[in-house]
Amino acid sequence: MAMESPIGKKMMHHGLRNSLLSPKHSFLTTYILQEEENTKESYFWPFIDILPKTFENFPIFFTDEEKKELEGSPFLKQVEEKIEDVRNDYENICDKVPEYAKYDFKRFSEIRMMVSSRIFGMNIEGTKTDGFVPMADMLNHKRPKQTTWSYIDEKGGFVIEALHDIPRNEEVFDSYGKKCNSRFFLNYGFIVRNNDANEVPIEIYYNPGDKL
Repeated sequence: MAMESPIGKKMMHHGLRNSLLSPKHSFLTTYILQEEENTKESYFWPFIDILPKTFENFPIFFTDEEKKELEGSPFLKQVEEKIEDVRNDYENICDKVPEYAKYDFKRFSEIRMMVSSRIFGMNIEGTKTDGFVPMADMLNHKRPKQTTWSYIDEKGGFVIEALHDIPRNEEVFDSYGKKCNSRFFLNYGFIVRNNDANEVPIEIYYNPGDKL
């Protein structure tokens, strides 16, 4: 659907599906931006209207003062690299489809992060794709996983199934996978306490002229 939108078709024409760093996120971002313009004329407006309005919890939107709190951590480099990756995709699209510049970089970045933190990968009638699933995208993360999900062709819809009994009035969780807190924080805007998947990169530099 995103690729069949007016701007999506132009992006496809210029081969951006193969040249963008994150094509699926960028195409869906583009679709949401176009649907936002249609406001209440859009079939998907009821869903778009309840999407997040603020994004301060994502580190790429931190102020300089907030980033100072990250000084000394290798995570700060990951934040800067994420900003650069998003900017590269934005500028690549604007270069091939000039009218795309009507969407400023800040708004593109906001929707881009909202997309990457909420979409589900699915297989629909043998075709791998990604999309939004209203309600399902509101589930919080928890491990070990409590539920499993997939698109069921026979039912014509997205189905979440419990792996064990969930008591009445208890919260239903999804699992975002086993990830380091740096990935959770960068891509979803939260961290997990006592996360057994935490890791830290250690960079080692050497003198190329040293014979040893």
